[in-house]
Amino acid sequence: MSCPATRFVLIEPYADRVGGHYQHTVDALAAARPDSLILTPPWMRGPAAHALAAGAAVVRVLAIGSGWLLGPRWWPVRLRRLPHQVELVRRCLVEAAYLRTARLDGGRNAAVVILTASEGLHILAAVLGGLAHLRYVHEVITTEDLPLRLLGRLFRRWAGAVRLVCPTEAVQRALHARFPELATVVRTYAIDDGQRLTDREIDGARTIFGIPRDATVVCLVGGWWPHKDVDTIDAALSRIRKPLHLLVTGHPIDHGYSTGGEDCRRSSCAWSPARSPNRYCG
Repeated sequence: MSCPATRFVLIEPYADRVGGHYQHTVDALAAARPDSLILTPPWMRGPAAHALAAGAAVVRVLAIGSGWLLGPRWWPVRLRRLPHQVELVRRCLVEAAYLRTARLDGGRNAAVVILTASEGLHILAAVLGGLAHLRYVHEVITTEDLPLRLLGRLFRRWAGAVRLVCPTEAVQRALHARFPELATVVRTYAIDDGQRLTDREIDGARTIFGIPRDATVVCLVGGWWPHKDVDTIDAALSRIRKPLHLLVTGHPIDHGYSTGGEDCRRSSCAWSPARSPNRYCG
């Protein structure tokens, strides 16, 4: 008796967002695995998925309302963190809704990967979604406060249903410290979407930033935030053995976290206004 073939299912909850890697990644992976099932907004199927999605919509209203109410800095930090906790619940419900859809369309034996997963309530998402899966957690922006940690502990017996994939060791350490019961692995998140800069674009960029044609250039796309694992950039800068130009492109830029590279002996730093590409050159 032969076993049914395993269906490969990719879930990208943020594929409807403008910008970012989401659309390019899904397109590239779909081209590489044309037999895979791709689940993106707004597609959901089944009563369980729609019930979870409806719950997520209600929680979203609570997240927005609490963010508006508790945003001012005169509130205690514990209260100002409440909107982030509500948002973690919303993301968990959305992920569970897609897992229910994956279970319905791909079968219980499907190999499921959430390409951009939340940094909290991992096991609860698997329990509500009824499906074991891999979760790619790109960064740790917020953490679970005590109520959510207690909620997560209720489902620790199902920890084997989840495995976390991290882009860097720093993210892995942060997740392992918070969720020691979950298996974690480091895998670089770099999907080649086949898009290349033209010679005209390259020459134009060098001209704008005053970079010689024979100089080495590296571009870091994204905001310069503490949760972007700036330590990894600093560690890379410390290994530089020849001058290069690092273009940091993103908005907004947190200048409080842009000074690490200035201590590198081979680098000097000059930042342009935050709304334009920022230049970091040595």
